[in-house]
Amino acid sequence: MCPVIFEYGDFVISGYWFLISIGLLASYLYLVAANAKLKDRKIAWYHRNNLFALCMISILAGGTLLGFFVNLPGLIRDWDYYSQSFSLIREKAFSNLVFYGGAIMLIFVLWYYVRHYRLNGETVIELFVPAAALFMTFARIGCFMGGCCYGIEVSWGVVFPEGSLAPAGVALFPSQLAEAAGHLLLFFLFLSVKDKLRKKQDLLFLYLGGYAVMRFILEYFRGDADRGYWRGLSTSQWISLLLILVVVIYIFRNIYAGKAQKAGVRQ
Repeated sequence: MCPVIFEYGDFVISGYWFLISIGLLASYLYLVAANAKLKDRKIAWYHRNNLFALCMISILAGGTLLGFFVNLPGLIRDWDYYSQSFSLIREKAFSNLVFYGGAIMLIFVLWYYVRHYRLNGETVIELFVPAAALFMTFARIGCFMGGCCYGIEVSWGVVFPEGSLAPAGVALFPSQLAEAAGHLLLFFLFLSVKDKLRKKQDLLFLYLGGYAVMRFILEYFRGDADRGYWRGLSTSQWISLLLILVVVIYIFRNIYAGKAQKAGVRQ
C-alpha cells in the first residue's frame, strides 16, 4: 500500500488515482485490440471511444450518487455536527464511490447509446464486459494503495501505514486484493468463453452473477463502516441478492426457451 506515489509541492499523485489511470489505459488498450480482431463485426473507432468515455463518466457519477444515498442517513443523524461547515457536508456526502451505483448507471447509459445509434449490442457486450473486469482489477488494487474499502481485523492481515484511509497499525483482511483477484479471474474466464457463447449477452449475466456472489461474500470481510445496513445486510449485499435473482430468472427463461424450441422442432 502506498497512499502517495509522487509529491512535489502542492502536486500530489496518489496511489489510488495512479492505479485507476493504469486500469483505464489497460482496459482501453484491450478494447482497441479486441475490437480490431472482430474485423467485419467491429464497431467504429468513434463509437468505441464514445462508449469508453461514457463508461468512465457513468462509473464516477453513478458510484458517487449511490454513495450519497448510502451516506445520507448518517448525514441526517449527525446533522448538528456536519452543518458546521460545507466542507464537512461535502466530505460526508461524497466520501465514497459505490461500485454498484456506477455499474447500474453504466448499463443503462450503454443500453441507450447502443439503441440510439443502432449498434450491435452483443458486440458491445463482448468488448466491454472483459474490459470492465480488467479495469476493476486495477481499481481495487488502487483501493488497496489508498487504504479504502479495507477489511476486518485478522491476526494474519495487512498493516496499513499512517496517512492511508484504513486504520493504521492494525492487521486487516486485504479485501481489496481479494476482489482484485476475483475480477482478474473473471477477466480470464470471459476471455476463455466469449468466443464459445452463442449469445454474447450471456457474458453480461455471467459477470453480474459472478460478481454478485463474490461481492455478497466479501462484504462479510469488509471493515469500513460507511456502507449502509438494513436488516443485517449491507447495501451492496441487498443489490447482490437482487442481481442473483435476476440472473437465476434469466437462466431459467433460457432453459424454458430452449426446451420449447426443441419441442417445436420435434413437431
